[in-house]
Amino acid sequence: MQHTNALTEGPHRFEATFTVNVRANPMFVRLFQDRFTAPAQIVLTAGDTHFG
Repeated sequence: MQHTNALTEGPHRFEATFTVNVRANPMFVRLFQDRFTAPAQIVLTAGDTHFG
């Protein structure tokens, strides 16, 4: 996700692109970690859209 306009603030007062591209990863892991059993793996991919 990327907004090309001025800063777009989300409901938690963080910039929306930063929220989706940075803060969402640890939240995703915490929400779903109890559904996985060893040797399951969680692989996160990310870009650098929030920079710049």
